[in-house]
Amino acid sequence: MYHKNEIIGLAVLTQESGIKDSHKAFLSSVFVEPEFQQKGVARQLISKVIEYSKNHVEQLLLTVTNDNKPAIHLYKKLGFQIYGVDEKALKDNDEYIDEILMKIFLV
Repeated sequence: MYHKNEIIGLAVLTQESGIKDSHKAFLSSVFVEPEFQQKGVARQLISKVIEYSKNHVEQLLLTVTNDNKPAIHLYKKLGFQIYGVDEKALKDNDEYIDEILMKIFLV
């Protein structure tokens, strides 16, 4: 997403390519510049990704760290559901971080 010709936010969408899983895509690397956070930019980005995905895949999946409560709240508001937890998915020094697994069915 752009503001005055500057990138202020991005989201990466990767569709699976295998015969049995090409109906799915993964949303990753959602990022909004700090000065544009809490202004609806992430909602706009993710809404556009969902809109685009409806014409290309049946499911959209993502992971989000369990301590990112604003993102989890936003994803739920946009229709994503939690389907699991990847315990100790990330490690920062000696601290483990769980990831929440979420998905939305588009058809």
